[in-house]
Amino acid sequence: MFFSSIRQKPKELVDIQELIIDRNPSHSDQLPTVCLDLDNTLLYVVNKRSHMRKGGPANIKPEWLGRCIDVAIDDRDPTMQFSILARPGSIELLVQLHRYANPVIYSSVTEEFIESLLLTLSIAQGDPDAEDYSDKRAEGAGVCMDLYSWSRKQCIQTQKGYKKSLGHFCEHNDLGINNVWMITAKPELVDITNRTVAVPPYYGDPDDRALFKLMDDIFIN
Repeated sequence: MFFSSIRQKPKELVDIQELIIDRNPSHSDQLPTVCLDLDNTLLYVVNKRSHMRKGGPANIKPEWLGRCIDVAIDDRDPTMQFSILARPGSIELLVQLHRYANPVIYSSVTEEFIESLLLTLSIAQGDPDAEDYSDKRAEGAGVCMDLYSWSRKQCIQTQKGYKKSLGHFCEHNDLGINNVWMITAKPELVDITNRTVAVPPYYGDPDDRALFKLMDDIFIN
């Protein structure tokens, strides 16, 4: 494990109530760093076999499975191949954060999964070197390929799951904690909860609008 214990809250931590990102910041403003969780936040990992069996999990409808994106860490190993449902608004959120903040993936999944996922999403969004790079989909491709990430290796293993440490993230990257946030469906698995932006957990619904509402809430101007 990357480190073994949960660090104390930084002394300089200030209680700020909400994340607000200005689309027209002054030159002196430091862009916020926004960490994004993956599982049940930006995507839902699907076990197709269990969902297709009669009596499979009830939180997903069979017709949603047609939207699945296949992610393969190793094409030769079936256990290293996954299907995901990307949450509506996930690419739009990444594009907006790339323009006006510093987005980072911080997830409890493996480093190999994150790398394969970002490559797959960039391909799905289009070639960033194409002539129509200004297109939103092509811009999304570039964003996906540029994302800095932390994985399970940088989490703390607890009885409740893998816990993310924003305190350690800030220390390692020489960042002030008051300008770092985490968007997640599991704020209880983040060491500094008043630096989290909680969203409802995502289970594959194509009509989910939580990330669009989030963008309305956090972006101004």
